[in-house]
Amino acid sequence: VLYSHLEYICTDSNYCIVQAQEQYRCRIPFNKLKSTLEKDERFCAINRGILVNLDYVDSMEDLVCWMKSGVSFPLNTKKKTELKQILINYRFNIRRKQLSRRC
Repeated sequence: VLYSHLEYICTDSNYCIVQAQEQYRCRIPFNKLKSTLEKDERFCAINRGILVNLDYVDSMEDLVCWMKSGVSFPLNTKKKTELKQILINYRFNIRRKQLSRRC
């Protein structure tokens, strides 16, 4: 599965639910996936056991992360301001890259 196709990953007991174009249920430790994917700026852990691709995030309001697909996840209460800023910075950097290619 390409990183660009990954929408989110969340835990389900001893499994990880990987949502891409299809949904996969894998028996792999969440922390192993998290440590691999967080090296890419697109991925952000928004709460314990929830990792999202910022390309698929619609908004972060109050304590909820809304995905473009309509799925919602709770934000970490203590880090909600930091998580919102991460999303803003990510979108700003993407927009800056797009504008620099046009020039």
